[in-house]
Amino acid sequence: MDWKGVLTKRHYNCLGPENFAPPLLHLEIGMVNQCWESFEEWVDEVVEIVPPIEKDARKQVEAAKNLLAEAADDK
Repeated sequence: MDWKGVLTKRHYNCLGPENFAPPLLHLEIGMVNQCWESFEEWVDEVVEIVPPIEKDARKQVEAAKNLLAEAADDK
């Protein structure tokens, strides 16, 4: 069977999910970024109701910033 995630029983039964602190790298890369991006999308769709043309413009600005950063690194 192909298991993903936890493969063994808990070593310390007193430590449940409510007492668990995820590693900082996981917070930085995954958990916080995904939550923030989902929140921004919700605000754009429900609170501010940003038109699609502005969403595309934002994506183009982000892509241009990334290209500029890459060019600066190459220089």
